[in-house]
Amino acid sequence: MEGSRSIYIIGAQCTGKTTLVEDVAVALQSHGAKPVTTIKELARGILNTANITRDDIRAGNAGAMEFQKLVLGAQLNEELDRERRGLIVSDRSGIDPIAYATLYGPPEVARELLESDAWRVLREKMRKGLIVLCEPVPEWLFDDGTRLMPADDAEWYELHTVFISLLQQTGITYEVLPATCTSREERVARVLERWRSK
Repeated sequence: MEGSRSIYIIGAQCTGKTTLVEDVAVALQSHGAKPVTTIKELARGILNTANITRDDIRAGNAGAMEFQKLVLGAQLNEELDRERRGLIVSDRSGIDPIAYATLYGPPEVARELLESDAWRVLREKMRKGLIVLCEPVPEWLFDDGTRLMPADDAEWYELHTVFISLLQQTGITYEVLPATCTSREERVARVLERWRSK
């Protein structure tokens, strides 16, 4: 399957996803993989244009839940646009907005997202890809002024647990990148090893 499967780097905030996506893309290109295209984190850009704040997300208000739907749709559009350009390495996935809606919104919003056509397509793509769930690393948690920050470590780990539950519930196989693996080189090596072997 090497060369054909998308790679999704997912998980709670501040778990090293963006750095890992960039490092994996560089490594794949340097090893002669077919053209590699990355999907950058979409939520941040939408957050800046949708008149939604991180406090709105925590409150789970209607605007914040509409924001999660926009993120899901944007992920689908990006994947459909980029799948013809080469191997996709994605900073987050379709399941990320569902995880945030599950933790912070009313139950019917997560249910609606899970029943959406966009999620059905994204779920099948994820089932064919390599899913790497980054475990929280306590010393990496920091506030950049934009991203939603957990109230405490317990809330941070709760979001990680929500990801696990949703992945299992939707039948998506995943690999956990443990918090003990903090070396950039080792993190990349683990991802590439799993990508080549699955």
